[in-house]
Amino acid sequence: MSSASLIKTPAERVRVNSVVFFTSTLLILCLTALLIAAPETAGRVLGQAQAWLSRSFGWYYMLVIGGYLLFVIAIAFSRYGKLKLGGKDDKPDFSYGAWAGMLFSSGIGISLLYFGASEPLDHY
Repeated sequence: MSSASLIKTPAERVRVNSVVFFTSTLLILCLTALLIAAPETAGRVLGQAQAWLSRSFGWYYMLVIGGYLLFVIAIAFSRYGKLKLGGKDDKPDFSYGAWAGMLFSSGIGISLLYFGASEPLDHY
């Protein structure tokens, strides 16, 4: 693929399906307005929904997560785990240590962003 085919004109860059966009935006705004209008009722209803989902589908969630974990481990130790992505003579941009460092740093970063916002709200 040539680099010229990657250049897009302004009209090609943004294509929005207006029916999907405006319908979902309207739905989100209406739901947000309802939640703001009656926070106690919303908290009770959403808490009951979460409890029902946890009771009803908690086993399925654990089964799926365990299945995904086993699948990924099986792929890693099979012949597909040695599959090289890229050209025959390509070298990795980062070492295993650098990848581990990036994964660790991104995990710490997202934890700071998430818990930095959620902890004060949780204690309020």
